[in-house]
Amino acid sequence: MLNKRITLPISYLGPIKYYSLLLNNDKYIIESYENYVKQTIRNRCNILSANGLLKLTIPKERSQSYKQIIKDIKICYKQPWQNNHWNSIKSSYNSSPFFEFFEEELKSLLF
Repeated sequence: MLNKRITLPISYLGPIKYYSLLLNNDKYIIESYENYVKQTIRNRCNILSANGLLKLTIPKERSQSYKQIIKDIKICYKQPWQNNHWNSIKSSYNSSPFFEFFEEELKSLLF
């Protein structure tokens, strides 16, 4: 384990390097007071599908101000994004080894 403290942004299904940093550091902070930055790992992820790279995005509610702190962001549930993401993940990885062991836990995290 490394002894230095690292600060990471909030991430939606982040890249492997993100989780590697979490596992290999005993002191870390996941920042929730930074300004929200569009088109980043904070609300987007990429998965491999049968047709190549598929980009998944969690929609957020619009705000009046230009700058918004991460902790104040509200997810928009007017669109069926959770079902779309789950169907995409399941169709892409259902035949992968061990998917059945993580399927319910992943589904519960998403919903």
